Amino acid sequence: MQTTQENQEICYHCGDRCRVKDTIFSNGKAFCCLGCSHVFEILSSCNLATYYDLVEKNAVPVTSAFDMQMWEGVKNPTVAREVLSFSDGTVANVTFLLPQIHCSACVWLLENLHSIHSAIYKTQVHFDKQEAYITFNEKQLSLYELVVLLAKLGYPPQKKQEQNQEDNKEHKQRLYMRIGIAAFCASNIMLLQLPIYFDIQFIPPVLLRFFAIVRLALSVLLLLGSFQEYIESAWQGFKQKKLSIDVPIVIGVAALFLQSIYEILGHVGEGYLDSMAGLIFLLLIGRLFQEKTYRQFSFSREYESFFPLSALLQKQNGYENVPLKDVAVNDTLYLRFADILTCDSILSSNSAYFDYSFVSGESKAIQYKKGDYLYAGGKLLDSNALVQVRKPFSAGYLINLWRNYKEKESTQTKQFSRLESYMSAIFTPLVLMLASINGVYWLCHDPSKALFAFTSILIIACPCAFALSVPFTTGTIMRILAKNDFFIKKAAVLEKLAQVNHIVWDKTGTLTYLKASYIPLTRELTSQEKSMIKSMALYSNHPVCIALRSLWEDSSALLDHMEEVTGKGVIGYLGKTQIQLGEASWASQFVKVKQKENTLNTRAILVINEEQIGSFILEETWREQIDSTLESLKEKYSMSLLSGDKKREEITKVLAPIFQEEATLFSQTPEDKQKYITKLNKTKQTLMIGDGLNDTFSLQSSYVSIAVSDSQTHFTPTSDIIVQSQNLKKLKYALQLAKDSIKIIKTSFVYALIYNGIGMYLAFQGWVTPLAAALFMPISSISIVLFTTGSSYLCSFFYRKKYKC
Repeated sequence: MQTTQENQEICYHCGDRCRVKDTIFSNGKAFCCLGCSHVFEILSSCNLATYYDLVEKNAVPVTSAFDMQMWEGVKNPTVAREVLSFSDGTVANVTFLLPQIHCSACVWLLENLHSIHSAIYKTQVHFDKQEAYITFNEKQLSLYELVVLLAKLGYPPQKKQEQNQEDNKEHKQRLYMRIGIAAFCASNIMLLQLPIYFDIQFIPPVLLRFFAIVRLALSVLLLLGSFQEYIESAWQGFKQKKLSIDVPIVIGVAALFLQSIYEILGHVGEGYLDSMAGLIFLLLIGRLFQEKTYRQFSFSREYESFFPLSALLQKQNGYENVPLKDVAVNDTLYLRFADILTCDSILSSNSAYFDYSFVSGESKAIQYKKGDYLYAGGKLLDSNALVQVRKPFSAGYLINLWRNYKEKESTQTKQFSRLESYMSAIFTPLVLMLASINGVYWLCHDPSKALFAFTSILIIACPCAFALSVPFTTGTIMRILAKNDFFIKKAAVLEKLAQVNHIVWDKTGTLTYLKASYIPLTRELTSQEKSMIKSMALYSNHPVCIALRSLWEDSSALLDHMEEVTGKGVIGYLGKTQIQLGEASWASQFVKVKQKENTLNTRAILVINEEQIGSFILEETWREQIDSTLESLKEKYSMSLLSGDKKREEITKVLAPIFQEEATLFSQTPEDKQKYITKLNKTKQTLMIGDGLNDTFSLQSSYVSIAVSDSQTHFTPTSDIIVQSQNLKKLKYALQLAKDSIKIIKTSFVYALIYNGIGMYLAFQGWVTPLAAALFMPISSISIVLFTTGSSYLCSFFYRKKYKC
């Protein structure tokens, strides 16, 4: 039973002061609105009241007047499809932008949505992006009902793409407007203070007092128009009982302003409004410079340029591999077995089976029919399929799919992320204490310097340097490695890669690859036949077909019809020409197979118009420079080799100098590999390197994993790193850069301590004004950015020379 009482109270849920006429009491607690009251009842009924133990007086902005009309359209399935990331009719995925996410309690509540509604399977929150990835059952909970639930909890979602663009534009406009106001106020305050600078005697005292009042008015405009964001940030920090970097800055400016008011109104001096105005103007200029610098060193956009994905696009005269960013709406794409669908599309083939376990977490084959809508992220389980693109490719979506896929559990703490947070957290209270000590000291020895000494310490010391060291070092190293075809899932993987002490290798498809050569039986091939065979090779992801793709330079032809018998062979038709290509036992049903001699190498029989023309020999070949790579790695890492192939003498002779006999295992099933790595993990930090096709279990089980890709269309969400096969020889270079990233972070922490220490020493001596301190602050952050990125590139240059890669 709820009642309204005429007593002013503090809202139990959000911490805001309740208006007397609107205060609502429920269960002995006061609430400022029905929204807060309903949220409390929801959490209590779901046994989630511990939410209030995470933060005292939470300040979650509940929007009781949230306009649901903008979401009315999602009741229409066609409109909902545009918002959802995936749906199979039951399981659905959606990404929402939730600007109200502001603390650990928000994350905790959102990731416990499954306790509030049973139709919600999982919620993953990205705090820095203020995004939530939600998997739910749309038969039990519609998309519109999910939006309503989030709004009731105080997290009304916004449309991500539009909001991001709008926010960026508004943010730039606000920053430039604040700088403009600060420039206007600072210049006029200093202009009105010229008589004091030059000690002009002929100006009447009444006019000087008027100038002082105008300076005060301009300073108020400056604080409200340009400094408001700093004040709001500091206030939110106080409400959450957290001291952000803006707190000492606001205290310093407040000290200058209050002292100026006292001196001007008390007729005891002229105050420090000129210093305060110059300080705010320089702080805003520094922030603008910082943002432009950070944007120049942005890392997230690099994935769109370097992520190793392309699509097989249907052209009038054949098929062509094109970068996914060049795929447009209404283009027709050809998918082969195990290909990942990279764009939302309509199925053009009669039917096809897809596995959406990478998206939904549930591994099952789903049959789709011609005309069905297909979401990006599904893996084709049929031999081939044609789809028509309905949405352009989004690198961000596939990267999130890769990053979020069955996150590995690790009991090891991320030491530098923890150290970064720890140093940033203790730095602000320490600065406030030192500033107070310095102010008291000068108050006792030289009161004229006390205020400047106090405010200079507050402004000059900046923990931003500690917060920037880790992301800019790891981001730069990840960018460098991406240019060398090593694509790392996230920064935490780089830290784990630096800790590796044992490497487990898969052999086939990793250390070796298949090299094809044509052996004629009756004649050589015509250019049209070569074009057809290359086109057939493009149709399949079988290792034999992958090997054939690089055999000739001839362009592929657009076949009339194509069939694949999984694991057996392929058949292509063009006009009156019919070609069968596959293993001998399968080809024997079309023609009597003739073989010249027995061979240990793989042989693919070529039949054209019911006549065996020749065959392709596929020889297992070691990858370029793999022997020298293994030799150099053996010096610092223990290594094992796991292979599903049978033990062969010629192979063991090559491997014997590198791998110990007990660490060289053949005839290993995927389950055997997984058990071996699980056992190793008890004493080692293992790096598993496989081809990503039949090594899924072992890649998931290892401490950190690398999938080796021969194809630009190959995508492996189960791995931590994807490397293009031709650059596997750069593995030692990548491992060394990962180790050096840790050294750079340590060094940058030391540099930040020294830099801030020198600045505070000068401030302790009374040699630094607040105006000069305002210059030190952005220089500190920018110098850390330049140091970490510069050091990373220098290390890269040095090791590229050392390892000749």
